[in-house]
Amino acid sequence: MVKISPLEQSVRSGCLPRLLILGALPPGDWHPLSWRLVLDPDAEFDAIVLGEGTGADEARTIVERSRVPLAPIVDVSPTPVAHAEVRVGVAGLASVGDVLAEAAEIVRRVEALPEPVRRASDPALLLLARCATRKTGLAAVLSAAVPDLVHYPAAGHITAPRRHAERLADAGLLARTFFDRLHVCPRCRSARLCVREECSACRGADIDEEPTVHHFACAHMALERAFRSGDLLVCPKCRRSLRHFGVDYAKPGMATVCNGCGHVDGEPVIGFRCVDCGAHHDARAVSTCDWYSYALTAAGEDAIARGALDPAIAPPPPARETLLFLLRQGLALEGHGRRGPALIELALQALPAVAAGQGARFAERARALAVEAVRGELREIDLVVGRDNGAIIYLPETAADAAKAAAERIVRRVRAVVAVELDPDARLVDPRVLLGDLEAAR
Repeated sequence: MVKISPLEQSVRSGCLPRLLILGALPPGDWHPLSWRLVLDPDAEFDAIVLGEGTGADEARTIVERSRVPLAPIVDVSPTPVAHAEVRVGVAGLASVGDVLAEAAEIVRRVEALPEPVRRASDPALLLLARCATRKTGLAAVLSAAVPDLVHYPAAGHITAPRRHAERLADAGLLARTFFDRLHVCPRCRSARLCVREECSACRGADIDEEPTVHHFACAHMALERAFRSGDLLVCPKCRRSLRHFGVDYAKPGMATVCNGCGHVDGEPVIGFRCVDCGAHHDARAVSTCDWYSYALTAAGEDAIARGALDPAIAPPPPARETLLFLLRQGLALEGHGRRGPALIELALQALPAVAAGQGARFAERARALAVEAVRGELREIDLVVGRDNGAIIYLPETAADAAKAAAERIVRRVRAVVAVELDPDARLVDPRVLLGDLEAAR
């Protein structure tokens, strides 16, 4: 049997990949039998090629208008365009021709997908399809162009790809591979942080290292600047000259000296300044975020073959929405003669002080441990909804005296389990008042 290559099949069927060219292409041999070049942005296309003088924003506008969500966007311009998923010099592509050939190959993989997948609107399904049709899968790359510092080029213009990828990974349709761990600004969540050594007193960065001098004869030790007298070293305590290193004196270590406030310390501290919002943070207050690359699994391939995702992987409703639903249901049942729900508000009153003194990450671990301890004191049918400084506990069909006893147990348990003092306070609140507050906040 004579084998026919994908290129020959495309030529015979007249279905060459249509590459929309934006801007000017550099000169070269573009193998005209391998694809068709489209110059009209309003014409139908299968992929977008960014040449000189164009950017990702123009390509995004065209993709959204044309409703071709799986079209690859490649870059052959002299200056790399942010967020293009294929460009010269990346993934072994040495020339413009290699880039165009890769774009055409992606188009062929997309055309092999089931029709419901190619025309889907669900961003999670589109992300799964993009992962399936790119050789690199959903690979993470570092990019200073985005506040997260991490970008998924293969995701195209899908909004919040990390959130959708995590859903798909939790459902077993994608497999995670650890990429990097980045620090993030507590105020704006940007990862574009300037890391620097600082003075522990004033947190300024104008610091220097300076040796200390120990005079053996009188045991005086101070910074070298205190001994310096022109080119000589003279002890400021006994006024003797120090001539021989190792005989008259030694330099046992280095000290950090702040040129701003004059503070002297053994070592500098680490601080972070956010490039985006300008906020300054102590290292203890800065949290971290883990990033992953993703690859298609066998279950993911099956989902693409079916042309749809299992509804079970839909994101669960936020805990706030769950609480709102349960309050409505519980109060409605109370109106039909059933016992109504009870609510306990747990406030960890010392948590802000713990965060200020020992850092946000330490405080968050203490809060999470307290909430875990609370769950151990409740029934399986009860619900705990975490808050910044505590939690709301929903107890269905619970009398007030039983709820009060549960609140007392919760306070005792938190104090027994969490080593740091959080000053827990648990009190009953009116379910109708909280329901009104939640509905007003929607």
